[in-house]
Amino acid sequence: PTYTVGLVRQWVCDAGYFEEVQLSVDGQWADLRGANQAYGGFFALLSATCPIGECCELRPEAGIGYRTYPDFVGTPSRDETIWRAGAEVRHWLSDHRYVSGTFHYDRFDSNNADYAAERFTAGASLTLLH
Repeated sequence: PTYTVGLVRQWVCDAGYFEEVQLSVDGQWADLRGANQAYGGFFALLSATCPIGECCELRPEAGIGYRTYPDFVGTPSRDETIWRAGAEVRHWLSDHRYVSGTFHYDRFDSNNADYAAERFTAGASLTLLH
C-alpha cells in the first residue's frame, strides 16, 4: 500500500492572467516489497488557471519533492529530488464537459545513476462533471 496525506490552498484572482492559483503539499509513505523500493517523501505543486478566450484555459504547473529510501542497501544512496513541470489545455464544450490535452515532465534526480530518470507523459481526455 501507498499512503498519502495532503493539503490544498486555492486563491481566486479576478484580475490579470490568473483566474485562480493553487498550492498543494503532500506527504507520502510507500511500504513496498523489497528494501530498494519502500520510500517516504513530500511533494509541493503550484498550479494556476489562465483563461484563453471564452471557452479555453491553460493550466500550467510546477512542483518539487523529495523521497528518501531508508531501507536501500546500495551505494550511493537512492534518495532523490523530484522535479515536475507540465501543462493542461482545456476546451469547455458546456458547463459540464470539456476536452483536454496534457503534457508533463518529471525528473527523478538521484546521485545513484541506476535510479536517476526522466519521464514524459502526454494525453487527451474528455471529462464529464455532475
